[in-house]
Amino acid sequence: APNRSLEQMPSLLTFAVYQLMELCDIYRRRQGKEVSGGKFFMFRVLVFGVVFAVAAAVVATLVQLGYFMPLGARIRGLFLEAVKTGNPLVDSVAEHSPANEQAYELYLAKP
Repeated sequence: APNRSLEQMPSLLTFAVYQLMELCDIYRRRQGKEVSGGKFFMFRVLVFGVVFAVAAAVVATLVQLGYFMPLGARIRGLFLEAVKTGNPLVDSVAEHSPANEQAYELYLAKP
């Protein structure tokens, strides 16, 4: 389900933009006469505007239908607070903060 994963969307968007730019260049080359830079820029703006409007409508419809999967745990973990487990060593690693001396003695000391 790579099309449904929100983690893949930025890469897919980048690929689509480059393909659309190349299609505009192919259209420009196939024209018999030379197209000025200003006219070609406006042509690209028009093409990207139309494609953006259609894509926005399709994405809005798919979001309402629940087509896309939620973000994966790796991505959600970047935005959520670290969960307290009760073990100071695990919590210190999860929060990227040093543990205290007492935690080392309690959990790692030889019996």
